[in-house]
Amino acid sequence: MTYHPFTITILRWFSENRRNLPWRETNDPYAIWPIANNVEIDLAKLVDIKTNRNRLIRNGDLAYSSQLLYSEYADGRKYTVLGTPNLGKVKVIMVGVRNPKKEALDDGNDMLPKSCIVWLNELRLTDFSNRGGWAAMALARTNLADLGNLSLYGSYRTSGFGNLEEKPTSLELVNTLHLQSTM
Repeated sequence: MTYHPFTITILRWFSENRRNLPWRETNDPYAIWPIANNVEIDLAKLVDIKTNRNRLIRNGDLAYSSQLLYSEYADGRKYTVLGTPNLGKVKVIMVGVRNPKKEALDDGNDMLPKSCIVWLNELRLTDFSNRGGWAAMALARTNLADLGNLSLYGSYRTSGFGNLEEKPTSLELVNTLHLQSTM
């Protein structure tokens, strides 16, 4: 088998500059991908932070808006929301790597370009609350002699209510109460 000269050059470079990478030496998944590399995002905290931001907006605090970044710290992590996100409609997740700017003369940042390898292996959703909900509906109609007719309608749905064939993200996310009357 004959190789193109460029292929020979590349293969020689790879063999001379070969690094000791964990997956070349072991099949142990924790040696290849240490637990410290995992990033866990508590989605419930994002919902709580969005609720806190919306409460500030409803209370008339003009410093907050759904069009501005709103951040809170929880468990040593910074969570930020912008706009009115709905976790049930997430289709894309972006991961950014930041090279922070020099903050002080003695902060150890030499301001030279850096390179790194970012490896995204798997995206998993765990601990998803998949409790079933319930719904109720009541309708009452009566005739009030010469006064007219009275109709009362009420319905209530709890979070988690939906059809059996619906995905968990399509289920009701909040409790809703609907009342209606006519005379």
